[in-house]
Amino acid sequence: VAAGAILVYQRYQAAPAELEARKRQSLAEAAKAQATREDSKPGPGKESTPLPSEGAALKTKEAKESATAAPSVKPVRAQVKTNPTDGQPYVWVPPGSFQMGCSPEDEECRSEEKPAHAVAIGKGFWMGQTEVTLGAYQRFVKATGNSMPFKPGPDQGESHPMVLVTYDQASAHCRWAGGRLPTEAEWEYAARAGATKPYYGSTPEAIAWFRDNSGYKVHPVGQKEPNQFGLYDMLGNVWEIVADWYGEEYYASSEPRDPKGPADGKTRVVRGGGCTGRSDVIRASYRGMFRPDNRAIDTGFRCVGEALP
Repeated sequence: VAAGAILVYQRYQAAPAELEARKRQSLAEAAKAQATREDSKPGPGKESTPLPSEGAALKTKEAKESATAAPSVKPVRAQVKTNPTDGQPYVWVPPGSFQMGCSPEDEECRSEEKPAHAVAIGKGFWMGQTEVTLGAYQRFVKATGNSMPFKPGPDQGESHPMVLVTYDQASAHCRWAGGRLPTEAEWEYAARAGATKPYYGSTPEAIAWFRDNSGYKVHPVGQKEPNQFGLYDMLGNVWEIVADWYGEEYYASSEPRDPKGPADGKTRVVRGGGCTGRSDVIRASYRGMFRPDNRAIDTGFRCVGEALP
């Protein structure tokens, strides 16, 4: 055992000159490694280069994303103009195409959200940046001589969304403002703003008022995060009436370009969910129905138009 110990000890001993040579070699290798790391750092005029395995993983990820991404929607910096008639800000929504209906891997989709199908929006349009507000509707009433559908309460200010309107009242307001109600396809295209998951933004709580955070009451518009088109409250706070008649199986025969819904029906489509809705309703593809002569405390609308007055 002693002899073995001596052999091991002697194996790891070296003359001073040999130790010095090893020290210089180690320092040189360390300097070379540091230079390599510095060259790989991003900087002015530099781009980081992934390792071969990382590059393969990135390509695989990009391929998967492109397979489910909207074909031609490119989120843009919001172009906002004020409509001089109703005094509300409107956002330009460019033309493009998207996958309408059930989002990929969304397990909460209902049958009326299927099948998912490609839809092209042929013309861009201006859309109200928020729902029509109480203040904007009062402006409409003053200009046209119409009456308010209800007397606002003390907790309902001009920046609250206008609610308790029928389909005809919502349509009349939009015509007066120089526009119309959006089609269901225009609404979902604008709501997604390029997003392919069930909702835009980081989390439902960040973008929408709903059952979990609203206190079961309607809030003033524009308090949550907007989507990539610069539109606020496309999900949550109040349901939004759109132009289409509701058809449960309409998606199976929907037109691929600028669909306008069934030719007739008994109920209209509402979208976006409201302040009392569950989180599974706060999804871009969720479809609700609404009797044209009905009114609800959590149902409002927003307008669109090809041009502003």
